[in-house]
Amino acid sequence: MKNIIYILGVAIFVAACGGGGGGGGPAPTPAPTPAPTPAPTPAPTPDTDPLYQYQWHLKNTGQNNFAVLTGTAGEDLNVETVTDGGTTGQGILVAVIDDGLEIAHEDLVDNIVTGSYDFLNSDEDPLYEKNDGSHGNAVAGIIAAKGLNGIGVRGVAYNAALIGYNYLENSTYENQIKSWGTEPPIPVNVDIYNMSYGRGYGGEAEKYTFADYLEASLEDALIYGVENLRGGKGAIYVQSAGNGFNDYPAENSGVNCGTKLTCTSIAIDDNQSVPHIIQVSSLNANGLRSTYSTTGPSVWVAGFGGEYGTMTPAVMTTDDTGCEKGYVGGSTGSPANAFESTDGHPENPNCNYTSTFNGTSAAAPTVAGVIALMLEANPNLTWRAVKHILATTSQKVDLNQTYTQQDTIQYQWTTNAAGYSHHHWYGFGKIDGAAAVSLAQTFNSEDLGSFFTTDYTTPDEVFSIPDEGTVTQTISLTKPENGLGIVEFVRVSFSFTHTIANSVGIRVQSPSGTYIPILQPYTNLASSPSNYTVDIGAAGFYGENMEGVWTVEFRDYVGDSSSGTAKWGIEVYSN
Repeated sequence: MKNIIYILGVAIFVAACGGGGGGGGPAPTPAPTPAPTPAPTPAPTPDTDPLYQYQWHLKNTGQNNFAVLTGTAGEDLNVETVTDGGTTGQGILVAVIDDGLEIAHEDLVDNIVTGSYDFLNSDEDPLYEKNDGSHGNAVAGIIAAKGLNGIGVRGVAYNAALIGYNYLENSTYENQIKSWGTEPPIPVNVDIYNMSYGRGYGGEAEKYTFADYLEASLEDALIYGVENLRGGKGAIYVQSAGNGFNDYPAENSGVNCGTKLTCTSIAIDDNQSVPHIIQVSSLNANGLRSTYSTTGPSVWVAGFGGEYGTMTPAVMTTDDTGCEKGYVGGSTGSPANAFESTDGHPENPNCNYTSTFNGTSAAAPTVAGVIALMLEANPNLTWRAVKHILATTSQKVDLNQTYTQQDTIQYQWTTNAAGYSHHHWYGFGKIDGAAAVSLAQTFNSEDLGSFFTTDYTTPDEVFSIPDEGTVTQTISLTKPENGLGIVEFVRVSFSFTHTIANSVGIRVQSPSGTYIPILQPYTNLASSPSNYTVDIGAAGFYGENMEGVWTVEFRDYVGDSSSGTAKWGIEVYSN
């Protein structure tokens, strides 16, 4: 299995597709003169955060955050009433698994606690040593920059505790397992793990190949984490979905990445195939999908990552300290906007903050921050309860966003038989902090019952995919002996052989009749998975009855006088 890791924020632009780094496209070119930003506030008092006025993801008043265009008022996390009411993440510990963390940063230091780890030097100071901007610093600031301290920005959960691991600087399987809290020297009292990174292309920069199945040791570590950490209530793992929607390298390989179909499947990252990780897509300041945000059937919820900060707003957060390094100080060429000046800006004289952080890297920590608020409101929530509350309270957006290819719907808002609505772009919807915390306060995790995993079920035979045709196969499942049989997540496994791999699309139908596409055609898929099995997770069957006949449909969308062969199986996680 490939172990190629990319951060999913603004720092890297050359690998922007499908879990690649960067905000989803090339570095922005200089833009027209930005509209004037609001006048600076008076000298800060100890109960303010002077840059909070630009943090539209916390309170969107239609500000531009130094970009040319403004956002839409009200399109934000809806957490103001929560934090004003005194729920601020107090007592919750969040681990930032990233490229590093500046534990002495002026706006982070008051929330930093003992327990960080440096995988390069085997010490407790995971400082990012390069000058091009610490991705982890920006992520940490979104989650829990200290609030009401008279300086800088404000985190979503601004009194939560922070630690950091620089796993991305030494990204071995062993270090990933340690970062998830399952082995020393990492502390086991972490509540939430934020992972703003994903797997990338591998050797072929312009096309992707599927991830193999999740390495058994990694899956075992996740299972251990949700079964044993937080006193048996389960650690919460939050991950960025990826930045590969408008994959510009794909255009070089003859793939047309338009505004409707994504270039890259979320299946490029094997972490997306399991229920133990909350996959987060990104919204911009207008409450719609960020242009780069990777989509797919396993997306659980949409947070806020913005755009690039030149024409349209990105996210204001913490940067490396000083004007000689960081996203501001370490940048070359023209600054994205006035705030990013390497000479300092009147509101950022020491370049300790950046207004251009973006990507699903920024969206994931907004969700992690909201979860910290939920856990303070109810520390007894299990990891499954957190997912349930997000699925129940998140808000549908972009209601008419649908796309049909050759009479087959590739994505839309699909309301399943249990009443849950899911979209490949947005998961169960835009996260609603106030609604999530309100439900969390009274939710009894025991109402979800026990957690069961069916044995992997697959027919023995290999079947043919006809040229420009469709084939269906079925499997019958029964509920667990002592369970309710209510679906919480589905994992579909398959392998297929075809000379034009990206001509194949796959969708799955539940016993209740809900259809969900799990593989879209016309991506920049390099080759078919003929000699290994691919796992793709599907969230949209949540709440349905698992018992009955499950159907898979393979369709060849291109008439090229060639057919293919395939095999499939299914695994259902239920209560």
